[in-house]
Amino acid sequence: MNIFIDLNKKLILLLFVGVTCVKLSAQIVNDSTVNTYGRKTTKFIKESDVYYGGKTYSRPDTSIYNFHNYDFTHLNNQYLQNLGHIGTPSKTTFFSSPQRIGFRNGYTLFDAYVRDGNNHRYIDSRSPYTDAYYVQGIGGDTRLFAEFSRNISRFVNAGVSYQRLISQKQIDQRQQRDRQVDSEYFMMYFSAKTPNDRYQILANFYLLRHNAKENGGEYLPSGTEKTANSWINSISMPAMLQRVRSFELRDNFKLYQQYDIFGRKEVVLFHSFHWENHQNALRVGSFGVLSTSTANPSSPYRTPLGMSEIRFISPKLKDSTYLEHTSGYENRENVIGLKSHAAEYFISGYFKQRYIRYNQFPQSTQYMNDTSSAQLSEWLWGAELIKPILDSNFILKAKIENLIVNFPDLARTKNKNLGTLYKNNFDYLIDASIESKWGFVKYKQSLVSPSFFFTQLSHNSTRWENFSLKPTFSQELIAFLSWKSKYLELSLNADIQNINNYIYLGTDIMPTQEKNSIFIASATPFIRFNLNKVIIESSVRKTHLIEGKDVIRFPEWLFYPKIYFQSWLFNRATYVQIGFEGIGRTNYKADAYSPALQQFFLQDKVNLSEYWVVNFFANLKIKNIRLFFKLSHLNQGYQNNFGYYTTPNYPGMRFTFQFGFNWLLFD
Repeated sequence: MNIFIDLNKKLILLLFVGVTCVKLSAQIVNDSTVNTYGRKTTKFIKESDVYYGGKTYSRPDTSIYNFHNYDFTHLNNQYLQNLGHIGTPSKTTFFSSPQRIGFRNGYTLFDAYVRDGNNHRYIDSRSPYTDAYYVQGIGGDTRLFAEFSRNISRFVNAGVSYQRLISQKQIDQRQQRDRQVDSEYFMMYFSAKTPNDRYQILANFYLLRHNAKENGGEYLPSGTEKTANSWINSISMPAMLQRVRSFELRDNFKLYQQYDIFGRKEVVLFHSFHWENHQNALRVGSFGVLSTSTANPSSPYRTPLGMSEIRFISPKLKDSTYLEHTSGYENRENVIGLKSHAAEYFISGYFKQRYIRYNQFPQSTQYMNDTSSAQLSEWLWGAELIKPILDSNFILKAKIENLIVNFPDLARTKNKNLGTLYKNNFDYLIDASIESKWGFVKYKQSLVSPSFFFTQLSHNSTRWENFSLKPTFSQELIAFLSWKSKYLELSLNADIQNINNYIYLGTDIMPTQEKNSIFIASATPFIRFNLNKVIIESSVRKTHLIEGKDVIRFPEWLFYPKIYFQSWLFNRATYVQIGFEGIGRTNYKADAYSPALQQFFLQDKVNLSEYWVVNFFANLKIKNIRLFFKLSHLNQGYQNNFGYYTTPNYPGMRFTFQFGFNWLLFD
């Protein structure tokens, strides 16, 4: 009976979405009024565009292709593993080499939800520009983004933006608005240049306050399995933990400026300054953080899904009555260099200096003296070349960055072994590619020191020192080819990776280094058929472990088929896309998540079964307004497929209805 009612609800919502789309479109007539300002009078540029000397500005995005995929997992090509829904801790499913060499703090769980200051867009608009974006899910999930920008003069622009993420609990929901994640992000930015473009400056500052409740996943008594009814009503299923929160606080300031010395772009002096303050914290209430239905005085922390030999919260619990931890990371970075792009080529060279402070603070009075700290200075150099070759049919790009020397402040670094470790590491990064209109071939090689998290950790639940860890060496060869005609589009992305000295958290939730090589290969073909107004497209990713130990876990196959109808309607007043999409994966032993360490770790007990998620979507564009309506997980309940896990013990999103809009205002 529950299945029948659930399917009826889906059919009613599907009919509602279809009727709503028709009504919205039917009320629109083709207005011949010409607006003075619009998308063509508004453009933006990024720091990288200024750095490489290009004057090609981009326009605001008004496409409705994939507009319904507001989830950050979708925005990252479905390659993120999270705890079931938006705003929760996440990691890349496949191996990705760090883009930064040198000292790193090791906390990256919420990177996906930060608008990177290095990649920020600076607006140049002849009129005040407003970008309003809003998404609402029927289950209470909300995403809000608003941006306002205007030109103070022809050559000066300033703007502000704000983002809010809210997601409701997937399990153990005790009231109507019981939030799992509440995140706020605020940015202000400024750009200016002289009339002759000889001097240009870009600057932005952002604040991130990310608050997430750590529930430890759902609690299943030993020997029990989820039934169809418990899948549908899992919103009230008890969780492993109560009164546990993680906090992510980030302050970030970025400035870039350049000066054309002779006014001919032959010699350009550039400088950038980057300051970032990153605090990560875990807060736990009084003793007994489990929900009342799972509390056991003799065992304060249960293990998920039968992992009896693994301490769920921590492998070494030092103070079970008070589990709190705070880490602080501050980085001040200056880059100064010269570049030239007067001819067809681009060449640059620079020096980079960083001053870094890092601290870990266990909050228990019993272990307050275990505080770890490090202060050091890093000096790096880098160079870059971009040059057309073979009659300008191909473009050669090459970049190298190398850590010259590390100066630990031993007087302020508590553990002298830590200073010695980083002093002896000489990281480097090499990135070279050949590009053409048909695709590209890229080679990447890096040597990256272990993060501070893996090297030394000290808080109430765990303490370790691993000064014998070696830098991780990685090589990657990427090839991409594409071909397109009026009715058919084909592309292929192939990737081969070689990783040495890979560092990860093992099944005992302790840092482990795999000294032998790991070879991974993947191929992602894509095909799109354009049958006039009906589009059929599909992407498949095949990833295979060629050689080495199975310590990087991923699904062997990923599938993304889609079919949709697109067309102009009502005298070209409304453009629509209506269709279905599927997201499928094969089974694999996904990494588990440790709330106390705020990290993912290797596990061998739980095999996430293969599963498909089918979504219905309707995207519309009416002048400067884009809208979408979406039914997610439409197939829940079909052929006894009631749900899936994104991470062991964390169920994925259930069937839900979502809608959203984006409205661009140019005056």
